[in-house]
Amino acid sequence: MKKKEVVTTFFIFIAWCVFLCVSGFIEVQKISENKMSGWLLPALLMVLLFYGSQKAPAGGYTKAAFSLKKSKAFQGFLAVCVIMHHMYIVLLSELDYKGALIMFKNSGVIIVGFFFFASGYGLITSLYQKDNYLKGFIKKRIFTVLVPFFICNYVYLTTMLLMGRKYAMSDLLCVFFGVKLLNSQMWFAVEIMFLYILFYVIFRFIRREKVAYMIMGVCVVAVMGGSLLLGHDLTTGEIVSWFRGEWWYNTTFVFFIGMLAARFKEKLLPWIKKRYYLCLSMLLVLSSFFGIISKRLLEEKGYWIEDIFYKGYTEKIETLAFQLPMVVFSVAVILLFMMKITFYNKALDFFGRFSLEVILINNVFIVSLLKLAVINEILYIIAVFAATILAAMTIYKIKLWVLDKNDYLSRWR
Repeated sequence: MKKKEVVTTFFIFIAWCVFLCVSGFIEVQKISENKMSGWLLPALLMVLLFYGSQKAPAGGYTKAAFSLKKSKAFQGFLAVCVIMHHMYIVLLSELDYKGALIMFKNSGVIIVGFFFFASGYGLITSLYQKDNYLKGFIKKRIFTVLVPFFICNYVYLTTMLLMGRKYAMSDLLCVFFGVKLLNSQMWFAVEIMFLYILFYVIFRFIRREKVAYMIMGVCVVAVMGGSLLLGHDLTTGEIVSWFRGEWWYNTTFVFFIGMLAARFKEKLLPWIKKRYYLCLSMLLVLSSFFGIISKRLLEEKGYWIEDIFYKGYTEKIETLAFQLPMVVFSVAVILLFMMKITFYNKALDFFGRFSLEVILINNVFIVSLLKLAVINEILYIIAVFAATILAAMTIYKIKLWVLDKNDYLSRWR
């Protein structure tokens, strides 16, 4: 009977994927004999994810399912998916693309949702487990994002200038100092640093735990609300301002949920384990339901019904009201599967080490190698992937050197 539980877990997982595909939430390109990437991409991704994976003992659960090591490994898988998602977005915009990468069309919000959850969860876990965690927090959390942010920012700016792009001097200065973004996909680094600073200030100076959590929650909602009210930046073109666009707020609250999950995990996990399959089934249904509705809302209303005179707040709030729960429930489904299956191998561990750098640098090669996509789709995907990984590794090494150098100098002051 216990062995059947593990089989049931795999069955429900496949059923969930199939249901989302049928519902249209996950777009799947029809595979033809001439579209090898149509079946090759998902096959390779499944090998990457499941190779070396371990099932929990019959009737049991994986040990330390949400540990930093395992979480980072899964983030390595998601980083690879981010490359595919960003490739699709650029190809659709530039070439009206309808190829195999369309399967990653709607994956971005769930991926970002997991990153936000892991960040919030990691903060609180470290706060309670490590002595004097807030001491040196700026270096441990902020600088580890800030250093690769500026490196990738300058690499992208240089690449665009070499490609012949022209910008006003005022815009160049804003981009140089990171006040505005030339590469809009780097928004995550800005927002996660902003949330880290909020966390540091609140939990550093407010001693009452409940009050600190309440203020943090209010601040996160305020950030979301402010970003929603700002709307899109319709006047700046390629260069975008901070917090202007739905991607700045449609998954942010998952960060706070991650914090709460870490705070109450000692009570929450035993409760879930007693009702595991009931919880999993309900979450599958809820994620699918909200996924279907949010997809329709994105097509019929969405976040982009706005102009200079009409901001479309009603449509934005209505879409967010269904998309955010979809992200929350989908991330919860992933977490429950991680309780039964350990997704870990050397490749995932490798990619997980520099997942942030992958997110920040991939657009450089997606844009600069775009002409290759016209010649051969598979060759383009391979080239972008290889260049991104090599660059991300290099930036990661530079980051470690800079942080280590800074630590060395601080000891001699």
